[in-house]
Amino acid sequence: MGAGAAIAKGFKMYRAARSADELAEGAVRGGDELAEDAVRSVDNFVPTSGSQLVANPYKITTILGRWAGDMEHIKPSMLPEDINVGTALGEVAENKGGFNFLNVPDHLYDPDTFFELYNKPWLEGAINRGDDIILATKPTNPLQLMDEFGSLKGMFAEEVQYLVQQNYKPVNLSASEWNTIKSWF
Repeated sequence: MGAGAAIAKGFKMYRAARSADELAEGAVRGGDELAEDAVRSVDNFVPTSGSQLVANPYKITTILGRWAGDMEHIKPSMLPEDINVGTALGEVAENKGGFNFLNVPDHLYDPDTFFELYNKPWLEGAINRGDDIILATKPTNPLQLMDEFGSLKGMFAEEVQYLVQQNYKPVNLSASEWNTIKSWF
């Protein structure tokens, strides 16, 4: 195997590994299984949406959801390059075949400015790149996103509203589900 092929195989192993232990184990075995199976997925958790979290090998796959119950369980499966793709807080501008997971340090949180400063630019990047977006949390009624007066309940609700404003349908919603969610806004 030439140097270029070895580097490519190592990169595929790195991209396919779900943890440092799995990467080390794959290297001991010669990496064939990891290099052959370079599609990233989160196999240790099924989100409340019931959707499998599988990265599109040809695009970046952005994951949205509520922290409690979903994103807190998904975060440990993310690799460093999956965090904050395309932002000043991330390590990479592109992550084709991988995930995109927003994770902003707690000390930067200000409920009055957080969405505009972090969530919105991150989502704009995902939309502009043409990312597949998966909802880990799939809202089934408007009261999951807003109160009875129409005020949004948290960052996830703002993210969903922004997707509606941009008419950018998550890949794990049917056209009917998407139209229902759009009707709430």
